[in-house]
Amino acid sequence: MSQEATADLCLSRVDINLAHVGYEDWRRNMEEVHADLIHCVTPGIKVLFRMEDEDDRRAVRSVIVQTTGGTPDWEHLSQRRNGMIVGKPLVKEASVEFGVGETFGFRLLGNAVRRRGRRVRQQYSLPQCEPIKDFEGQAEWLKRQGDLHGFRVQGFQNNGAESIPVKRKNGSSFSVWCVRYDGNLVVTDPAKFANAVKNGIGRCRSFGCGLLSLRMLAQA
Repeated sequence: MSQEATADLCLSRVDINLAHVGYEDWRRNMEEVHADLIHCVTPGIKVLFRMEDEDDRRAVRSVIVQTTGGTPDWEHLSQRRNGMIVGKPLVKEASVEFGVGETFGFRLLGNAVRRRGRRVRQQYSLPQCEPIKDFEGQAEWLKRQGDLHGFRVQGFQNNGAESIPVKRKNGSSFSVWCVRYDGNLVVTDPAKFANAVKNGIGRCRSFGCGLLSLRMLAQA
């Protein structure tokens, strides 16, 4: 196992005007949001995003966007959604190195679900997955992600859960169950962890889940 790994990232914060006439319809359709963001990058660039909580004081809602392999052209979004963007998006490019034992604060909007058995699904005509709504189950889901992606959680808070609506172009609709995790983690496998940071964690990444945002912690 390599002791170090690097992730080259571009991070953006785009503030959306809560009073814009099209905001409510836009926020209710994560497929549309994802299509707008993809339109701002060249083909082949990886895009992850997360909608933050609404900031009533500033009358905006921030969208955190991470791209790998290029920088977005946010002018395209301004043109597609005239008047919806507030100010100029904040953009920062970074090359982040990860080593075994390094600690970070993190935020993750995770699609915390468990698969149902095929027999149960068929017998009761149930969806493939069911949302995990109990705290113990949500903690176990996060632990499994850490085991898969080279990190160990050192503590976290569940800061809310919600069903995100998604409308398809064919008129059908469904919802995506999301849990907001905030906490600290330690890197156990830098290569796996760097891959998770670049490519996201869990399911439904096209609908605003899976972006693992990090912050440096003061070292003792």
